[in-house]
Amino acid sequence: MPPGVSLAPYGNQKNNVWEFQKEQLRHQIAKDSANHYTYSKEYLSAAFPIINENEIQKSEKVLN
Repeated sequence: MPPGVSLAPYGNQKNNVWEFQKEQLRHQIAKDSANHYTYSKEYLSAAFPIINENEIQKSEKVLN
């Protein structure tokens, strides 16, 4: 975790540690276009999302 970042341990809080880790993973996966990342070893349908849909929805609400 970078210095100066405060994170909360619970999922319903704004800066929770799990969302921070997923965002870091999204940045790493976006750089690697040669591979496909999934939650499952057996199925490609459980792909890890590169785009954070929740943040897009929040930013659209702010703009409107």
